[in-house]
Amino acid sequence: MLDILKQLEEWSKDETRRPIYLATVAGIEGSAVRSAGATMGIAADGSLTGSVSGGCIESNAVAAVERLRPTMGSELLVFCPTDDPFMGAPAPCGGTVRVCVYPFSRKVGEALRRRSDSGKAGLWGIIVEGPSEWIGVSAALDEEGNPVSSFSDTGRVPPEGWEDEFAEVLLSGEAGKVGEAGKVGEAGAGSGLLEKEGVRFFLHQEEIVPHAIVAGGSHIGEALLRILKQLKWRVSIVDPRESFAAAERFVGADKLLHTWPGEAFETLAGDPDSTAVAAITHNEQMDDEAVETALRGGCFYVGVLGSSRTFAARIERLQEKGWTSEQLGRVHGPIGLDIGAKIPEEIALSIAAEMVREYRKIRKEKK
Repeated sequence: MLDILKQLEEWSKDETRRPIYLATVAGIEGSAVRSAGATMGIAADGSLTGSVSGGCIESNAVAAVERLRPTMGSELLVFCPTDDPFMGAPAPCGGTVRVCVYPFSRKVGEALRRRSDSGKAGLWGIIVEGPSEWIGVSAALDEEGNPVSSFSDTGRVPPEGWEDEFAEVLLSGEAGKVGEAGKVGEAGAGSGLLEKEGVRFFLHQEEIVPHAIVAGGSHIGEALLRILKQLKWRVSIVDPRESFAAAERFVGADKLLHTWPGEAFETLAGDPDSTAVAAITHNEQMDDEAVETALRGGCFYVGVLGSSRTFAARIERLQEKGWTSEQLGRVHGPIGLDIGAKIPEEIALSIAAEMVREYRKIRKEKK
């Protein structure tokens, strides 16, 4: 859901696109094009974002939305390999795919986004089986771990205590107690079903969104910001020189701080296993401070711009300050993969590629 959340929030501001519906893959048996948790948004004007298949299921989901929208209803659709009138429409991928179609709750989406922005794995869920009026009720944990549900969004009033029951289900999911489809509660994405008192919940945990801290406002920084945002990363720009890191140059940044790296990192501190640092100021003192702060914080990636000669001099300088060869061996320099980059956009591409490689490597090691 995180991959389409920004679009959903933009749609929410436009009356012609409301009410917005979601279709979420809530269960798979056999093969399928998209995995559990894949979500598509359907606006009232027919606009689409995201997907739940390679195209074979979307049209049926859209048709269901048109049928359900007048009453703000929800439904669990089942798509099967054969055209079985009791089970649902055919799915050519060969598996049985369950898709829940339900109204988008802006407050649930906001809770999920705030949690993700705080550097935590986003956790959300949907009721997929139970009393008919509960199907499609959604909930998410916010940044403080408090559950936010959509029970009241469409006038649905559960029996006393059932909002607390949904909260308990989400919190148990956070603790990693959800079934065999994937452990919910760890850093990586996972999905699972949890049943409580005859009600079945689909829970999905989004992978923690990687955070890149770019020390240095420059043409390379601008290009790196654009590339990383295309990859759905969070990006913070840090540079005490306001003329270099002007707000109009870095409109897409999640945060723009006009301070020295050491001070900025205190504000930006998050999960080191999902935080990358690129020191590209071309200022010896600032880049050194960014590298040292990143090393102290245990960031999974630390890279610094400069020639091989400049990098060697930097390593020697930092060794004199007490950093060991083992510690400094974690620093990537010259920064980026060697793709023969010349222009800022190519250099930024090489940096982003190196960040992604290291991020995926550490994710794989932790499995």
